[in-house]
Formats: sequence, structure tokens, C-alpha cells
Amino acid sequence: FGQTGIEVDPATEAHVFSPSVEWATPWPLVLLGRYYYSITDFETIPALPGFAGLAGGDDRTSSVLVKATLVPRGRLVPFVAYSRFATAAQLRGLTTDTYAAGVTLQLTPRAGVRVAYEYQDSGKDTAGGTITQQNLIVGTYVRW
Repeated sequence: FGQTGIEVDPATEAHVFSPSVEWATPWPLVLLGRYYYSITDFETIPALPGFAGLAGGDDRTSSVLVKATLVPRGRLVPFVAYSRFATAAQLRGLTTDTYAAGVTLQLTPRAGVRVAYEYQDSGKDTAGGTITQQNLIVGTYVRW
């Protein structure tokens, strides 16, 4: 975990704090918890002819992730996860809850294929409605 100062452009600076903890339980289960918090400071930029200016201020973004992974004796590793993401002023206070379930097929100790289903339920969009989204994710991974 740690905190970083990231300069996105000359008018924006982001500070990120993201600790995480992984627990091996007495059962064949591994739990992962991660908290993400960032503050992005926007400088005031005056409007130029034909362009909108930037009002300035700051935006605060936070996210919580909880993931449980079953550790079976075989090569298939199922998991479930929950994540909550929230933003503040600059992004109009968007909140998203994501529920996921999937399985990882370990081809070697360092590589595999992961398949997951995600359901996302977001807070209000700019028109005042809610946004729901479903994703099927298929990907490969390599551990270094």
C-alpha cells in the first residue's frame, strides 16, 4: 500500500492511498480486502475563446473491494467479489456497486485463464436515472 502524488497535467494533481490485506483462513478460502482513496486537485483555468474553462476545486474518489477465493486442490479456482466505488463533486457524486463471480483455470503456476460475470448498479446519471450494466469478462493472466 502507499500514497503517491501523481501529476496528471500542469493543472491537476492526484494523491492516492490504497492499502490492501489478504488473509489465508483455516478453511480452503483466501479473503482479500482493499481500500482505495484519492484526492484530485483541479486548478482554476480561465476560459479561452471557443473553450470552456475549469472551475477548479477537488474531487474525492473512494472504493472498497472484498473478494473471497476458494482454494481447491485442483486447477479450477472459483471466486466471488463485491466492490463499491464513489466519487464526489467533479464527477457529480456517482456511486457504483459491482457484484462479481467467476472462475480461474490455472494452466501453469504462473499463467491461466479467468472467466467472470459482473453486475454493476450505479447511482444517478446526469439525466437523473440509474445505470445498470452486466459484463462477461474472459481474459488471460501471467504472474511475475
